[in-house]
Amino acid sequence: MRLPFSRERIAIPRRQCAYGDPGTRYAFSGVVVPARPWIPPLLALRERLAEATGLHPNFVLVNHYRSGRDCIGWHADDERDLGPAPTILSLSLGAARDFQLRPRRAFGRAGEGRPELATVTLTLEPGSLLVLRHPTNRDWKHQLPRRADRAGAPVGERLNLTWRQVV
Repeated sequence: MRLPFSRERIAIPRRQCAYGDPGTRYAFSGVVVPARPWIPPLLALRERLAEATGLHPNFVLVNHYRSGRDCIGWHADDERDLGPAPTILSLSLGAARDFQLRPRRAFGRAGEGRPELATVTLTLEPGSLLVLRHPTNRDWKHQLPRRADRAGAPVGERLNLTWRQVV
């Protein structure tokens, strides 16, 4: 990933790849992630998600968090590739991790943010499905913060599959 207004490349603090229908890709933060062809386990999961939610995603971004040090900072999934009212299905596998949401008004510009607006923290357990429907990404930002080891026990690996309809 490139830093804004810079030629310097930085590594993202997680590993990722994507799968999807032919020709699909997802662009965010100056990064373009092309879809690999679907593999049978992901096709089966996609069918189960469609039955459970009525949504039919054509793309899945797979994030691999190797430990509690891997993370993703505050952001909203509001890229043009997702259309004007995206719904994101977020399936968590592996270690439980905290997922945080905060109203966009809390961030503001030039010191005009509202830090008193509360951050909501949800613990995403293995097998949990979080559905972020419109207007969530319009009105809120979210993150998966770093998580320190607890009582000497390391934080295990986690896969997060974010299913979406790319236009």
